[in-house]
Amino acid sequence: MRSSSRNSVDSDDSNAVDVRATSSTSTSRHSRRCGFPECQKAAKRGGLCISHGGGKKCAVEGCTTSIVSRGRCVAHGGGKRCQTPDCTKSAQTGGFCWVHGGGKKCGFQGCKKRAQSGGACISHGMQHTSSA
Repeated sequence: MRSSSRNSVDSDDSNAVDVRATSSTSTSRHSRRCGFPECQKAAKRGGLCISHGGGKKCAVEGCTTSIVSRGRCVAHGGGKRCQTPDCTKSAQTGGFCWVHGGGKKCGFQGCKKRAQSGGACISHGMQHTSSA
């Protein structure tokens, strides 16, 4: 009776563990490495990692950038879009583009500029590093 129904097989915990263990050990395609000398990243389509030109490319003619989603790079409509109606810009942190309030802001009180690495804008980041 277990083999007659897919749900009954899936509900058996011992079989589920066996299936997961088998599937994770049999995926040899994920262990391929980039063909570029000394690169240890995983290879994509073409035998190279994305950094070295592997993977699928944007569907827009002449664009050689890697795709993000829907067959396109971010510049040509791939990736998440701003939630503001009629805005076609790329979404940042929070689901909106920079213009509509998305992205991280500088951590210094009262500053409305965009944060760079370290959580501060360029101006406040320079102040922090020059005083250290």
